[in-house]
Formats: sequence, structure tokens, C-alpha cells
Amino acid sequence: MSTRSITNNGIATKWALCGLYCVALPKDDVPANLANTCAIDLSDEFVLNLAQIPARERPSIVDVHGCAQWLDNRAALLSYCQQLLARRIDIKAGENIEARSSIVIPVNGAGLPAWLRSRLSADAKTSLNASFGLLLTFMPVPIALKQGIKMLARLRQVLPEPLKQTAKPNAKLAKYWQRQLSGDDDLASCIFNLVQSLKQRQLQQHYWYGVMHQSRQAYLELAGMVNAEQPRVVASATLVFEQGNQTATPWPLLCTEPSATLPIESTFDSEPLNWQVFWPVTALNKTELIAKLNRILALPTSQRYQQMLNDLNAYQQHKTSTDTQNTKGLISVLVASEINALDGEVKQLLERLGQQTALSQASIQTPAGSAVRQVKDDQQASFIADSVCFVYPGIGTCYPGQFHDLSRYFPRLYQALDTNGELAELLAARHFLADGQGTDKLTTLAQAGVGSAWLLSHLLQQLNITPAYAFGYSLGEVSMWAGLSLWQSPQVLGERLAKSVAFNSGITGELNAVAQHWQLTPEQEVHWASYSLRLPDGFTKNLVHYDKAWLAINHGDSGILVGDSQQCQQLLNETGVRAIKVGFVTAMHTPAAQYYGDEIAQIFHLPLSEQGQALALQASRKQPAVKLFSSANYQPVNVSSDAISQSIRDCFCQPLDFAHLTQQVHQAGARIFIEVGAGRSCCTHIDKILQHQPHVSLATNGKGQSSSRSLLRLLAQLVSLGLKPELDSLFGRHFSLSLYQQQDQSI
Repeated sequence: MSTRSITNNGIATKWALCGLYCVALPKDDVPANLANTCAIDLSDEFVLNLAQIPARERPSIVDVHGCAQWLDNRAALLSYCQQLLARRIDIKAGENIEARSSIVIPVNGAGLPAWLRSRLSADAKTSLNASFGLLLTFMPVPIALKQGIKMLARLRQVLPEPLKQTAKPNAKLAKYWQRQLSGDDDLASCIFNLVQSLKQRQLQQHYWYGVMHQSRQAYLELAGMVNAEQPRVVASATLVFEQGNQTATPWPLLCTEPSATLPIESTFDSEPLNWQVFWPVTALNKTELIAKLNRILALPTSQRYQQMLNDLNAYQQHKTSTDTQNTKGLISVLVASEINALDGEVKQLLERLGQQTALSQASIQTPAGSAVRQVKDDQQASFIADSVCFVYPGIGTCYPGQFHDLSRYFPRLYQALDTNGELAELLAARHFLADGQGTDKLTTLAQAGVGSAWLLSHLLQQLNITPAYAFGYSLGEVSMWAGLSLWQSPQVLGERLAKSVAFNSGITGELNAVAQHWQLTPEQEVHWASYSLRLPDGFTKNLVHYDKAWLAINHGDSGILVGDSQQCQQLLNETGVRAIKVGFVTAMHTPAAQYYGDEIAQIFHLPLSEQGQALALQASRKQPAVKLFSSANYQPVNVSSDAISQSIRDCFCQPLDFAHLTQQVHQAGARIFIEVGAGRSCCTHIDKILQHQPHVSLATNGKGQSSSRSLLRLLAQLVSLGLKPELDSLFGRHFSLSLYQQQDQSI
């Protein structure tokens, strides 16, 4: 590590990269001073199509406060970095307060993305024969902090030898980015991508999870340089950069300018960015809606984005200035993967509208997520904001690749939650990245479920989707308490579950709880089986004759049968019920779990957060902002550490009647059920349980579909119901940090 030492000449410090530009200069110009050079600022928006950035946000003049050195090769870059770190800066001296240093690394114009080449040619008014370069501006870290200047990255140190550490199989979860540079042609693009990875917190198109108390680092190995003093000796060195405090740029889900080209290139080596469609269309009646949809169908493709933006702005203004509860008519929301897929969505809705004489609350929906609903009909009064209920799924719903693209669209959300480097552990990300293999280990699945709930709950609430009710399916009760930020430190659950006897060998694994309950000797094995089955009338009457078989979970028309494999099979044969064997081995929701009840309560006994304490105070005044139901007694739980841990204990140690729990929450007033987690297993059960009662069940995630697409589907359904989700973030605008601590500012 670099060291700081104060001398009479100043202080040795890290240097922050505070500016990144792409410049174009005629080859016959001598670049002694770039103060009047036209340039494109890549420090903020280098993952986007810069043609879409408003002119006022892209400066055309770069003031580098002096000369910028041209570095033609790796050896020159190494020498520059060594000299930079060796400089002494007196931060109190007036002449050094503006200390800066700038370099230009030549870029091969043919290697630039097409949109960037086009912009350089247009802005600099030169041909492609111009010299292109990356302009980097450095500043001492203390001065940058003192002046409030954002840092893209920090030059940490120069290692005299190549880095011996090699990339591990799960390098994308590690704290470092590593690249060996053995040629000069890709020097600029390599530096560009190094800075991008640090600033965007992205590695190989995945979120770069932090490590606790450590900054993310990028190691750039400069290999194969000839030593000038000893020509036969091959020199190598490693430059070490670390993350700065510059906020990552969110990708927009929707286009801000209708002239965008589809698809566009985003960076030197990143995936393309496609504009998606989210188009609200309101009408007083079906005739007017059909006419509007036909007009959209007739619009040229080049005009559709502009019309979509106009309608979005009109909707936004209407929803903020008018009480939608007094609105009557129809709301339709068109959702499509890109503008050319819009025709199919419009035609599907027109066909369905033509088949119906009247719209009911059941609405019209397409597989892609487009929807039409009647606003404020006889049943609509039941579908208002204070009827929203968050439902947290149980174990086993997580899968490899879940939520892998959300970090690009909501980077500040990830950064805020990952400030202490705990998000990867809480999400069990090593098992559930896009190229992960998943796991069947109960503790890991439970941990991933809690982390997913934590992430999605924060996301939904930042989108102005807040629950009036909440409940969970089995282990989903834990996800509920963690996801709604009512616990002070939910991340400690990962370590507790990993060390837990109950969750590793008591009610899972060897099932010691079952052996104890059945009074087996050490030599006797537990022959366990779990089945998912339909529940015919009278099934429970047959079940009472079997002492080692239990209906652990009841969904109403289906359930989960567990217990001794021989007894379970005898029961199925006796009743003639067809069943599917389930792979999970757990004695949760059986009498055997009671042997570990005290340990379970201790694991989930956590101090309340400030938000939890506020909710407890509201509940004491009989005005809780959200009613949190438990299957312990099928009623709202008192918000206290003791009451929560006891309700989780009772939930795990007794059968779960999910059908009864759902009915109780519905009777309390819940109508819009949003499943907060991977998949839609709870939605399926809720739809069957409440099939003859007014309700809507919505999923936040669909397996096999991108997380961003699933999110647009959810928002479309909520808008069609007359709710008011926040849509500004769809255009890549930053979230408020009101629910979070401030983002990482470490140096």
C-alpha cells in the first residue's frame, strides 16, 4: 500500500481521476495546450448514447489548466504514474490548491463505438483522419475532497512487479478487476473500461459487490516493457486503482429522446442498450380507447417515441394534480421490449377489446404485460393504494440469474445497500449470479430469499409503492421483517444461519429433530419424504391415523405432505391421491421442529431499526402504517424484538395454513397482492384461494424474463389499477437517498 509522509515539501497522497474526456485534434496540430479543444465529457454518461444528452450537460470546452502530456505507450504511462505518486502536495499552499495534472492517451479511431466517432466528427468538425485521445485529469485526493469534486477513481499505488494474484472462478464477487496489457494498441480502451468498472461498480456485465471495509480495486498489469537501461531485460509493473465517490450513471428503461437509434452501443465492450416501451393511454370509454390505439398503430415508427413521451408527461401531470379516485374511464398501458414490438401489443389489445362488450375488473392483459382496466367501476373502490399488500415467498424460489440486470438501472440503490460490503453475502450472490449453479442448501436458500426481499422492498418503496399489509409464506415471514427494514442488522442472519444447529442438522440435513421426536436410536435412519399434492375432501380425516406423516402446508386445494416415507406412501395409496415428490428436506411446520424452538427464536431475535421503532410507536397508538401478519396466530404481530422472534418460532414449529392466512389478510382489507421475491409461486396460490373474491396478484419477477422487463410489467398493472408509482426513474434519473444512508464516500 502507498504510504503518506509529511515532509517540508508537502504530503505524499493518492491522486484522484476527476475528469475523463474523449478529444479529437487534427494530426498537424501540436497539442501543447488543450484549453480550446472540443471534447466529449465521458465522466458522467459514458454508458449512454451521448447524442441523447442535452447540450447544456455536455461541455464543449475543456479547461485542463495547462499542458496535457501525450502518452504513447505503457512505459510512458508507468513513468507518469510513478512521478505522480512521488509528488509532494502542500494542500495549504495557495499555489497548490488547484494542482492538477492531465494526460492524453491516443485512441485508434476505428476502435471507437460508431456513435462516439460520429459525435467526435460533428463536434470537432474534423474528419475521421483526426487524432483521437482519452484526456484524463488527475487531482490530489485531499484537494478534491476539500473542493467537493467527484472522483471517478483513485490512483492508489504502483507495484514494481506484475501482480502474482490470479483471477479466481468467482472473481466478479472479489474486490478487484484484473487485466494484463501486453500491447500498446488497446491502452486507451483498457483504461476506459477500468474506470468504467470502478465507477459503475460493474464487472463482466454484473454488479460488482463490495467486500466489507474494503474498496473495489482494479489492477492493470503492464507487461513486456523493455527496460531502457537494460534493453535485454523485460520490465513489468502493476498499476492499482480504486473506486472513487462518483455516483454511477443509471441506464434508462425508457428513451428520453425520440431520435435514438436502436440498438446503440454503450461502451467499448459492454452490452447494447435497447429502449423499451411504457405507454399509458387514458380514455373516457372503450370507443375512445380503440380510436387512440388505432392512431398509435398508424403512427410512423419515427414519431412513436415522441408521442409516448407526450402521453407519459400528460399522465404524470394528471396523477400529481388530480385525485385519481375521482377519475372515471379506462386506463391502458402498452409495454413492449422495443418500439418495433409495439404493433403486436396494440393489435392484441384491439382484438380483445373487440371481443368484449364490457370491461370488468378482471381487465385485459397480454403476455408481455400490456393491460387495460376500467377505472372506478363498482368494484374499483376496493383497489386503492391502502389495499396494497406485500407477500414474501418462502424457500426455494431463488434461481441463478435473478435480478442480475437491476443494478444497471438502479445503481444508487445497490450502492446504498452495499455500503458496508454485505449485499453479496445477504443475496448469496455467489450461487445466484447468471452463470451460477444455484444450491439446494436450506440455509443458503433462506439467506438468498431474505436478501432478495431486502433489495426488492427498497426498490418498490423508492418507486412509491408502499404496503398497507404484509405477510410471508413460511420463511417468507423472515423476509418480511428484513425486507421492510424493521430489523437493525438483518445481514447478521447469514452468519447465524450458517452456524445454526437447527438449520443445518436439526430441522434439515440429518433431521435430528425428527429422530428425537420419533425416539430413534443412533443406528436408525430417518427415512424422510416430501410431496406436493392436491387435497381432496376428507384427506385430513385419513391423515389422523398416521403418526409420522403431517400436512406441513395447506394451500386450500393443495398442500405439502411430509414425514416417514413409508407412511406417506401408504396414505397416498389409501386416498388415491397423485403427488409429486419434492426435493427439499426440512421438518419445518411439523411437531418435530419444537425441539429447536428456543434456538430458532434466538436466531431471529434482533434489535429494531429506527423504522421498526417508529412502526411500534404507531401500533401502540393503534395507527400502524402497515399491518404485519404472521401464521403464528393469523393476526398482525406486535412490533417488538421479543414478539417478532416468538412469532417466527411459532410459525416454524406448527403447520402453515396459507389459505387461512391469505383469507385473514384479505378480510382485513388487502386487495392488491404484490409478491416480493423471485418467481410467482405465492401469486398462483393466492389466485386460487381468492378466486371468487375481488383481488389482484402481481409478481415483481418472472423466471426467464429480465428483471427490468418484469418491473415494467408490474408498473403497468399498478398504473392500470389507478395507483401512482413513481415513473421518473424509468428515464435513468437518480433516486432520492431518503430511505438510505449516504452513498460510499470513503477515500
